[in-house]
Amino acid sequence: MVQSGGVSNIYIHQQASVPPDGTIQVGDESLAKQRQKFHFDFLNHTLKQAEWTFRLSVWFMTGGALIILGGGVLALVHAGNPDLSYLPLVTSLTGALITVGGGALALHSKRTMANLTKAAEDNEKKIDIDHKLEIATTFIDRVTDSKQKDDLNSAAAMKALGMDAAPEMMVNRLLPEQLKEIEPGG
Repeated sequence: MVQSGGVSNIYIHQQASVPPDGTIQVGDESLAKQRQKFHFDFLNHTLKQAEWTFRLSVWFMTGGALIILGGGVLALVHAGNPDLSYLPLVTSLTGALITVGGGALALHSKRTMANLTKAAEDNEKKIDIDHKLEIATTFIDRVTDSKQKDDLNSAAAMKALGMDAAPEMMVNRLLPEQLKEIEPGG
């Protein structure tokens, strides 16, 4: 680790290799698997944090409510004593502040859970896309013509990269021989 002027730079020296299948690997895991592991570790950490924040909010709100009740009891017990008239008020305000703090923690926990829900939905969509791509490549592997197989793999790669073309253009480019056979009078 190198540190200069309050900025830390961490250098990890590890040889990256690119195997014949094109996946970048560092160590024993591919970069995609490392990213996926990091992402899910982060989501699990965030989930645990949201759960503990919620528990803490419940404890705070319960404690605040008990302090408010204690203030009410003190007000009843010391109702005729003018020297201690501030005690129930201070106790009740303290309980109210603690309860409001618990409510803020509950709100934070709720927002975090909403963000996690959105992340889970996004992951589900990505998993569906990966599954469809896997099915497509399985079907492409069954094609015997190597040029057509390369064209289909190129189209699948373009789709995976988000470079979609109109379906008619894809059919015209990928299956021109089949179109000639289908066209009337061809």
